[in-house]
Amino acid sequence: MAIKGVVFDNQTVTAKDHGRLFEKMLDDGVIEGCTLSVSDNTLNISAGYFICAGRLMKINSNEQLPLSGSGYIRVKVVIDTSLPSTADSFSQAVFVTENADSMSEFSSLVKEDINGSTTGVYEYAFCYLYYDSGWTVYRDLEQALNHEDRVVITTATTVSSWTANSSGTYYNAGYVYKAEITVPGCKNSYTGGVIFGPTSASSGALAPSFETGTNTITIYSKTQTTVTINRIEVHP
Repeated sequence: MAIKGVVFDNQTVTAKDHGRLFEKMLDDGVIEGCTLSVSDNTLNISAGYFICAGRLMKINSNEQLPLSGSGYIRVKVVIDTSLPSTADSFSQAVFVTENADSMSEFSSLVKEDINGSTTGVYEYAFCYLYYDSGWTVYRDLEQALNHEDRVVITTATTVSSWTANSSGTYYNAGYVYKAEITVPGCKNSYTGGVIFGPTSASSGALAPSFETGTNTITIYSKTQTTVTINRIEVHP
């Protein structure tokens, strides 16, 4: 027959069928939970759900990954559908940590079509950390959103022009300067994250959050230092 039912009575929904649907709907990222924390040289990932290439995965309890070396660490999820998956044992997805002296030294992620007709490998960068007298999360988790809902800027942005911030919550917390950055598509109701360059992030001068506006975001600082932003992401 030309048509094969998938989500119908007495029909089988395969992992590839299910994955193909959700990879077209959602970006890779976290569905629920999976919060990150660093204790000594260990990255802790709390229980939760995340999705990669349309494949839903679950962390049952706190996952602990050892951290070593210096520079940067990329924590990636590696899916290999050629490996065993049974009712009692699952080995098709694992966390892998990689070290590099700079972000540009990490190799390209493998993104094969694991929902196609053959087995394959798909890699997703779960998070990044950098070492500055201890490990710090450099790029946090992304949220699994509808493709069209996310606004992302990955071109490096330098901020050197600040204006006085003389009132409000940020002022009361000691952030007496502010800078507005153009983010086309952003709305007042959006939220998200800003990834500062390591030197900027470790200065202690920058507010850990920001405000969104129409096509803009506003960041706050205690000093008029020059700041590098490597990534901006906003979403509903």
